[in-house]
Amino acid sequence: TLKIHHVELSEELEYIYLVGISDLHIGDPLFDTKYFLTYRRWIESTPNCYVILNGDLLNTAIKNSVSDVYGETLTPQKQLDVATKLLLPIKDRILTANDGNHERRIYKEVGLNLSAILADKLGCHYSGDEAYLKITLGKGSNGKRIAYTVYATHGWSSARTTGSKMNTLESLGNIVLANIYFISHTHTPLVHKRPFFIPDIYNNNLIEVEQNFINTNAFMFRGGYAAAKGYPHSCKTVPRLLLGGREKKIEVTF
Repeated sequence: TLKIHHVELSEELEYIYLVGISDLHIGDPLFDTKYFLTYRRWIESTPNCYVILNGDLLNTAIKNSVSDVYGETLTPQKQLDVATKLLLPIKDRILTANDGNHERRIYKEVGLNLSAILADKLGCHYSGDEAYLKITLGKGSNGKRIAYTVYATHGWSSARTTGSKMNTLESLGNIVLANIYFISHTHTPLVHKRPFFIPDIYNNNLIEVEQNFINTNAFMFRGGYAAAKGYPHSCKTVPRLLLGGREKKIEVTF
């Protein structure tokens, strides 16, 4: 059952950054460790940056999967150990962790939930297949906290074109109403904004809200399954959201 996970941040915050981290594929020889460490250092040096872990942090290639089990650089246990080591420096910035289809492989085979184990090692909230967050921070001129809602899930699409990937991303808006939506899986950083009207039946009014749709990147080099199947190469740039703490506003940059 989808439930609200309330994250209450300081009233003193004038803004925060929010990023989704996914698709590291630790254990795959194409994992770009250097690029991830560079981005992690930015998170560490930015005290008001917070993170959602959105799946496929581990590669977990097994014999009946599309991944190359013989090319794997680490066993699933070592992948878990490396992921823990890489993420421990930012463990206090992680708002929640989701499963990815790669982690689900192990659960399907032996009933072991590596995403939940990783979240436990990091001491962070674990959501499972999907997460719904209410993030409150700062305080407006009226004295009330500023609140944002976020829906995140790893994703499922096998789309090849940017348009098809965007359609899948925008379809998250059919699940639940939120200010921000995160999806991953396709390794393609995408950003889309659209207005949405909510009826205020008590005041006979329509309230316009802005929805922000984010497809996260992958921290991987070109090659492997994507190259063999003719998928286009993906940019590694990380979409970054700025959430205001004095007024409700969302800015997206790269």
